[in-house]
Amino acid sequence: MRNSPRLAGGFGRVGYRYSKPRISPGPPGEPGEDEFIFRGHIQDQTYKFTPRHGALVVLGFFGRHRLSDMSYGMKATYNGRPMNVIVPTYVGSDRGIPGFLYIEDVEPNVHAEVVVTMVSGECHTGAMKLMNPVKHIPIDREQRPAWSGNGGTGGGMSVTPYNEGVEQVLHVGGYGGIRTPISLRQPSQPAQRAAWIKERVEFRVESTVVPGSVTSVMFAQFETTELPANLGQWPNNFSMEQGYGLAMFCAKDMGLTPP
Repeated sequence: MRNSPRLAGGFGRVGYRYSKPRISPGPPGEPGEDEFIFRGHIQDQTYKFTPRHGALVVLGFFGRHRLSDMSYGMKATYNGRPMNVIVPTYVGSDRGIPGFLYIEDVEPNVHAEVVVTMVSGECHTGAMKLMNPVKHIPIDREQRPAWSGNGGTGGGMSVTPYNEGVEQVLHVGGYGGIRTPISLRQPSQPAQRAAWIKERVEFRVESTVVPGSVTSVMFAQFETTELPANLGQWPNNFSMEQGYGLAMFCAKDMGLTPP
């Protein structure tokens, strides 16, 4: 495995590194203990891993919804304890479903099992990644809702984490179809750019929504500057399908450090 140098990349002149270089079709080899693929429903498997740190466990995920318009609901447990869930509250036909499952104060180095249950709607065909920061100083506002969209175009999305000073942000985004590489773009104003990217990973998952196709998913971790940041998620429009979206989880500090 080669180490990627710091280059001008998707976040302007700050660059990024791949801790696990991966943009591969279909099954991504053998996923690490902190990476999961679901080609059917998200609740079809139990997600097993061992966190190294006890402050915070966050599972970011992106999947697809293929039912009619409806209110949306998901539950999850961590070794039997209920987790906090960030998902869209209402979805339409063939939307993307981005979100996070998270819980604080877990036992480090103790085997964990996360069980996901759908209350209303579906989460089909996607990827999930464990993010286990060394510490967690939470923000003093509500996490912003996950954003989902439908429509085959599913182009760029411009959002802000509404950061108040320097904050550290976990991001998950995805699209129906072969849309990798997915870039994270920033505005031309330097003051609105993120400071650095800690990690960036992408997946292509064999679709169980559109036979013979894929779903593209990406995860990133970054830090904002003092001033409010803007973020643009943008796909490579190679093969477009219904379903796209993104979600962000913010904290004042998660102990992330630049690559």
